[in-house]
Parts: sequence; C-alpha cells; structure tokens
Amino acid sequence: MVLFLVVSLDRPLAPRNIVVSDIKAESCYLTWDAPEDNERNSLLWVKANDSVVRTTEYPCAGLIEGLEYTFRVSAINRAGQGKPSKKTEFITARTPVDTWVRCNTSSQNVPREEYTATGLEEGAKYQFRVIAKTAVNISRPSEFTDPILVSAENGKHFYIL
Repeated sequence: MVLFLVVSLDRPLAPRNIVVSDIKAESCYLTWDAPEDNERNSLLWVKANDSVVRTTEYPCAGLIEGLEYTFRVSAINRAGQGKPSKKTEFITARTPVDTWVRCNTSSQNVPREEYTATGLEEGAKYQFRVIAKTAVNISRPSEFTDPILVSAENGKHFYIL
C-alpha cells in the first residue's frame, strides 16, 4: 500500500481589521488580523520596500507631515501573494495634540454660525472643530481646521464655516 499526502497550497485570503494608530507627523503604527485561512507560520507580511514582516503589526515610518495616507495589507505564502485587504480610512500625518480645551464653556448654545474664541495665547497655534446640536441630536465633530497661529494683529478674524 502506498499513501500520499496531498497539500493544497492556495494563495491566502486578505488580512482583516487593519487599524492605524499612534499617528504622528512622521510615523504611525499598523496592526491587522491574519486571514481566516491562516496556517500557523505559513504567512509572510511584506511592506512597500519588500522587507519581510513575520507578525501582524508594523511601525510605519517616513511619513510626511500634512499628507494623507491610506493602507492595504497583503499576505504571502508559498503559493504567492494573496488579495490585498480593504483600504483603511485616510489618516493625515500630523503632530499629536497634547490637550483640548472647550472654547464655549457656557451652558448656552452659540446661536449663530460664528464664534469668537477669547483668551488665546499669542504665538500659539490652535485648531478648531465644530459640533452642531439640535433639540434631539448632536452631530459628529467637523474636520479640524488647519493650524491657526495667534498674532497680536488687531482686526484679523478667522471664520470657520
């Protein structure tokens, strides 16, 4: 009697649940889940410059501050490269913000589409975002404004629409 062991080698499925975290001006951190058909130790992860990554995480360096990035991940085994994952949401490489301070600390709403932020520190940079509120709902926050440098120049106003 002769026995054969047949091993089917198909290309791997796409990785799942890619998360971009620890976003900074020049780097971020990627993690993902291995494909559902993952065979233990059979997958190699390859980044853009073809270095092998043997785990499901990767510190991504060399980003340029202010540019937007999206990421996809593919798995590779002996049968070849699998389909790439879904793209991540776009992220913008930027210096993390240490603290956030609510501008309108009163309990009253701002009834117009403008607001004057007072008490800002001259020479500091600020970013703003707006939340709309109705009697029954609160919106998601708007995108951040570009950083605004506070100067002593009188009469200069920035409007966030």
